[in-house]
Amino acid sequence: MAVHLLEPVVLPAPASVTTHNPTSLITGFYDVDDAYQVQRCGGTTTWLLVYTHSGQGFVRSEAGSVVVLHPGTLAVYRPKVWHNYGTVAGDRWAFHYAHFHPRANWAELLRFDSVRGISGLASVTELKEGTRAQMVEAFHHLHLDSRREGRWRGDLAMNDLERVLLLAHEATPDGLPDLDPRIERVLEIIAARPSERHCVAGLAASVNLSPSRFAHLFSAAVGRPVTQVVRDARLREAAHLLERTVLPVAEVGAAVGFESAFHFSATFRARYGQSPRGYRADPTHA
Repeated sequence: MAVHLLEPVVLPAPASVTTHNPTSLITGFYDVDDAYQVQRCGGTTTWLLVYTHSGQGFVRSEAGSVVVLHPGTLAVYRPKVWHNYGTVAGDRWAFHYAHFHPRANWAELLRFDSVRGISGLASVTELKEGTRAQMVEAFHHLHLDSRREGRWRGDLAMNDLERVLLLAHEATPDGLPDLDPRIERVLEIIAARPSERHCVAGLAASVNLSPSRFAHLFSAAVGRPVTQVVRDARLREAAHLLERTVLPVAEVGAAVGFESAFHFSATFRARYGQSPRGYRADPTHA
């Protein structure tokens, strides 16, 4: 959490009050000097996300408490709350933003812990370096899809926004823990190529660790051994192929690295409670 209440920085005087009540998804990117400031006594009817790309911004409560927004920080405002935010004096502030009305099934994604001292500010989360690039990419797609014409562009934009929220939650204490970069790299390798014959020795070598040291670090960080993580990655990929393709079950198993169709079916059933054929036939997975 990048929370800096009453941090000793120079802030501009409170701005004049403005009103802003978008009725649909509005996104954008600003790169502004310290003349930029917004104040809305009643906030907006939408949720508001603000992701700081560079420079420093701030959010300020009606009582004067302040949170400074550093690069890599995502701030989340609830609807109909006091807004006062802008650029720290003497600095510039480059940030992505999105005003939105959430989908009906986003209740869990919008469950953030309130920030002490800033009423209505739902979250201020500082993302790790690896997640920041993903966040910028997600906002890039969000901006494009929210502006392009097309029957499905609105849905695509909301999917992009959902990814932004998921990345924000991944950065919280309840999300992905702050991992050793070498362990993060191995998780990326497994996720990108689940069907490969991953072994402890090979994965350890990819991050310049001995097999024993790697196995210890991995289990301690992730809470599961390498073999289990690889198996789960293969099963997730298999479930995706069953949902999205018409490949025969045996070919799905082979595609995700199972040499035996019987072993694949038994392992899949143990994980999902259904055989691969039953999973594919289940309309809830269509």
